[in-house]
Amino acid sequence: MKCGIVLVPALLLALSAANASAEDLSKRFEGATRFSLRAYDTILVPEDRKHVEELIGGMQIGLLWANTMLEKRGQPLLYCQPEHLAITDTQMIDMMRRAMKDNPKWGDFPLGLMVLVTLQRTFPCSSEDEPIARIPEQPEWKKVPPGPVPVKKPIKPLPLDTE
Repeated sequence: MKCGIVLVPALLLALSAANASAEDLSKRFEGATRFSLRAYDTILVPEDRKHVEELIGGMQIGLLWANTMLEKRGQPLLYCQPEHLAITDTQMIDMMRRAMKDNPKWGDFPLGLMVLVTLQRTFPCSSEDEPIARIPEQPEWKKVPPGPVPVKKPIKPLPLDTE
């Protein structure tokens, strides 16, 4: 029981990377998906397993909302899930396992990226589509010249529908 109590907070802490750069993520979370699914399998307390399921399900819901915004703007979708289909958290985990079985290197992806790539693989927008999400090659970092840094104008927020 104590193992599960310590493991879940540690797992959630390790996977929360909202402010990390792409380079930091690729180094810090290498194998994060593989680690997360192994940890999920070893958790014996149902409530603790539910926390991991909810974390992955929350990522999937966030991508669903991103897709909704892209559709509203008339931009290409990240993936094309049928409208009538709802995915449970445990189904998402099973889909990720199948995707990793077919593409073992995907286990090295950060967890959020794995959720996206799995959705793209499962629900492509056309038969020719390859997953959009890839870990890009890391660019060489350039030194910023001394002096003031140019500031871009903020992007104008989208108007919210009040219907």
